[in-house]
Amino acid sequence: MRKSQFYRWCGVSIVALALCGCGKGATPNTAEKGDAAGSSEAAVQDGNIVPVALNSPGKPPKQLDGMEFEEDTAPPVESPAMAGNGETTQPGDTEFVNDVDENDPTVGVLPGTPEFTLQEILKLKGQPNPKTDDPAQLRAHRKILNEKIINVARTVIEQTHSDKKRERVFDVAVNYMLDARLELAEQGDKEHIADLYDDAASLWERNKNSKPAADAAFKLIELAYFNAKRAAAANKDDLSKENKWLTEFNTQAMEFAKRFPQDNRGLHMLYTAARSCEAFGKSKQAVQAYTQLQQSYPATRQAERAQAVIRRLKLPGQSVRQLGGPTIDGGFLSLGQDLSGSPVVLVFWSMEKKPSLDDLPVLQQFEKSYAKQGVQLVGVCLDEDQAAIEKFLAKNKITWPQIYFNDPGKKGWNNKIANYYGIQDVATWLVDSNGICVSTSVKVQDLDKQLSPLLKPGISRLPSNPPR
Repeated sequence: MRKSQFYRWCGVSIVALALCGCGKGATPNTAEKGDAAGSSEAAVQDGNIVPVALNSPGKPPKQLDGMEFEEDTAPPVESPAMAGNGETTQPGDTEFVNDVDENDPTVGVLPGTPEFTLQEILKLKGQPNPKTDDPAQLRAHRKILNEKIINVARTVIEQTHSDKKRERVFDVAVNYMLDARLELAEQGDKEHIADLYDDAASLWERNKNSKPAADAAFKLIELAYFNAKRAAAANKDDLSKENKWLTEFNTQAMEFAKRFPQDNRGLHMLYTAARSCEAFGKSKQAVQAYTQLQQSYPATRQAERAQAVIRRLKLPGQSVRQLGGPTIDGGFLSLGQDLSGSPVVLVFWSMEKKPSLDDLPVLQQFEKSYAKQGVQLVGVCLDEDQAAIEKFLAKNKITWPQIYFNDPGKKGWNNKIANYYGIQDVATWLVDSNGICVSTSVKVQDLDKQLSPLLKPGISRLPSNPPR
């Protein structure tokens, strides 16, 4: 691995860390292929992947289309460039942060000092974009501007990297450099992708407990998250296609949590990475992320949820005969006692969730086709209003049993089964005739295929193209 750009500026040679995700070698293959250049916002918005909030207990989770970002639940984070580190500033050093004249940003700062040089970045950032709607011209302008910012920041880094009194100035310069580098990396600039990884490794080796080390590591998460979303949007019609940036997003989020467990940014990004891996069927990676979340952030609501989700993700191959509950008609249903010897399709559903409404015709056809074959459909309703549920069942002629908890605090998404298994969205499970869970993420259009091996020879199957 080459020497880090960052340490070249400082005149210091280092041996890059051989830790996962800290060197350029950790960059996924997609980076080497060169992603298509484009503005960050446009690339993210092109797909169906949208931010999803972490819901409080009792509120239905939003539909997962892929990756989600818990940004609206994260605590406010100070601007990295201006956030304090608890140290006392030195006269003439860092008060420029608060004493900047709007007309002349160099007022109050002595010429020739690193602080004076750093003000050049504010001038660059204040430059207006060219008056054009041409994306190519705007990208070219941003590229030139960001490269200038990086060069000025490098100068300040060279001047301050060994000056303890100017550690704050060093931090700010590094932050400006990382921000500019990230924007270029998100446009597919392979050199800046590599440099971003190098910078993170170098800053970690320089001071593992420093803010720049944490900020640089977080930039790697942001880069991987951005590219994972872009890759998912590009392949939205074939979500089975490998998304190497999603794996990298998960890797970097886990690494950040290990190194900076006091930084809440890691908590929210790691939870996002875990949920994203889960949504894309990467159960092993999701379990790893949820487990790391428990280890790094044990006293959090997300860690409590993680335990239940891990229980669900590890459920295939295990018995669920003990699963059961009260039914909406006043009875009680137990998979082990009432449905023993029958394959069971367990549907977690809600009237408010579009996938549940879309899947209903397929499930009704499924029930009709398998009614005499011993296959049982069981619903677990995640809505609260019993009268509305009963009206919906009658209107749609849904006859299969419905597990429904009517006790206060156990209705809706506080359903005991949903809580115990960390169910965060509507889902369909498949259980064999011995009460062993086969899958907790069956697509209804694939039910026939997955159920077939569980049936005795001679049992009729679903039509190949059931109505929807």
